[in-house]
Amino acid sequence: MQDWNSSPVAGFDRIDIPKSEGEANDILKKLAMTSRRSFLGRGLAAAAVPAAILAGSSSASAGTANPFPSYYPGSTTKNFQEIQKDEATHVQILIAAIESLGGTPRPFPTFTGITNLTASEFLVASITFENLGVHAYFGAASAIHNPNVGAVALSIALVEAYHSGFLNTLGNQALIPGGLTYATPFSVDQVLMGASPYITSLNDNGMFPLTFSSTPSPANDIAILNFALTLEYLEASFYYYNVPRLFA
Repeated sequence: MQDWNSSPVAGFDRIDIPKSEGEANDILKKLAMTSRRSFLGRGLAAAAVPAAILAGSSSASAGTANPFPSYYPGSTTKNFQEIQKDEATHVQILIAAIESLGGTPRPFPTFTGITNLTASEFLVASITFENLGVHAYFGAASAIHNPNVGAVALSIALVEAYHSGFLNTLGNQALIPGGLTYATPFSVDQVLMGASPYITSLNDNGMFPLTFSSTPSPANDIAILNFALTLEYLEASFYYYNVPRLFA
């Protein structure tokens, strides 16, 4: 896999441990406002997608390798390439947020069942992961202590919701799971039920348990961000392996 710490997010090449709570909050505010298109691609996304595709080449616009329908020529291909870059950026944002709080980002887990998928398997998994992300961030929201951490989580959750709406439509499903008119939060156990089948090892010697408390606290904010980082590692890896292969 790629070195997940090798790419900047909005100029954050590295995050020094802040000297005060105010400095940490300033960093978090900047991360929350980070455009998802500011990821410059020195790491995961650039390695996974040829430069011509990132630039919007004629072959990508034509969508010749796109296994799914497009409302506009090449739109589905470009959407999946954008989703891939978004998820790689989310990894970087969460790592920077954790470090800004003086925490340690969890190590990269070992995943299974996310490579060499057929087009239909890929679509089903995409729908599963993006909707799971929305449920997970919503479920963690009430346990967040620092409102600036909440802003970072919300900014990512909304992008996950944009993704899931597109994917639900592509899969001929209701825009909102269950045909509801509102989003629903998931508990930790519900999130793990969806993610655990794809995790072979957390590679952390038990130091980063996949859980967090329902009671807000500064330490709990770091636990929540590391919980979310596991899901973002999964999503970013999934698209890294499949988007270039299915949409090149």
